Amino acid sequence: MKYSFSLLLFLSLCAFVPESETLTDGIELYDNRAEGAVGLKANPENLFKALTIFQNAFNRKEDLEISGLYLMRTQEYIARFIETETEKKKQRFEAERKIGEQLVKLYPNSAPVRFAYISAIGLWAEQVGAMKSAKDGVLGKMKEQVEALIKIDSMYNNAAGYKVMGLMNLKTPYIPFFLTWPSDKEGKRLVEKALKYFPKDHGNNYYYAEVLEKFGLKDRAKLYVNVVLALPCRKELLLEDRKFQEDAKQLLAAINK
Repeated sequence: MKYSFSLLLFLSLCAFVPESETLTDGIELYDNRAEGAVGLKANPENLFKALTIFQNAFNRKEDLEISGLYLMRTQEYIARFIETETEKKKQRFEAERKIGEQLVKLYPNSAPVRFAYISAIGLWAEQVGAMKSAKDGVLGKMKEQVEALIKIDSMYNNAAGYKVMGLMNLKTPYIPFFLTWPSDKEGKRLVEKALKYFPKDHGNNYYYAEVLEKFGLKDRAKLYVNVVLALPCRKELLLEDRKFQEDAKQLLAAINK
C-alpha cells in the first residue's frame, strides 16, 4: 500500500507531539501558517503539528468550539496549500465538512463556525462539480447556512455572507422545476454589496472583477483586477492573498484575449 508524503508526515508528527502541547500552542502554529512558504506552497511541518494538537483536543472534547474550529481551518489550509492530489483535497474538505455538521448544531450562533462549515461545503462541492452538488442537495444546504450566517453577522469576515450568496447565485446552475433560485442579477447585487462594505478586501475585488467580466464589462473588470494586484498581501493571510493575485493575473489574461 502506498502512502502520500503528507500522510506519512502527519503520522510521524502524531508520535512526537508532547502531551503538554496546548490549544494555545496549536493556534500560534496556525497563525504562523505562512512561515517558510514558497510561492503558494505552505511549509507542512508546523501545520501538521497544529493539526495533531487540534485533533487530539477535539477527540478529548476539550474546548470543543475552538478545537473544532481550528481543526477545520487547518484541514482546509492543508488541502489548499499543501495537498496536490484532487482526491486528497476532497478527503480533507469532506473531513472538515463532517466536523462542521457537528459544530453548527452545538454552536448555531457562532459566525466563525458557520463560515468554516460553509467554506468546507463550497470547497468540497468544487471538487465534485456544481451539477452533482446541486442534484444531491448540497448546494441547497449551503444556501441555508449562508442565509443563517447573514442573520447572525452579515459583516463577518469582510461581509462573507453577502459575497458567498452572490457567488452561489452566479455559479449555481439553473435547473428548471428543481433549482430555480439562482439569479445573475441578484448575484451581482450581493457581490457589489460586500465590496461596498469592504473595498480593500482582495476577495471582494477579485470576485467583483469576475462578475463584471461575466456581464461583458471588461474595461471595468480590469480596474478591479488591478486593485487586487496592487493591494499588499496581508501577513495573516499571505497565501490566501497571493492566491487571489495569481487568479487575478489569469483573469486579466482571459479578459485581454
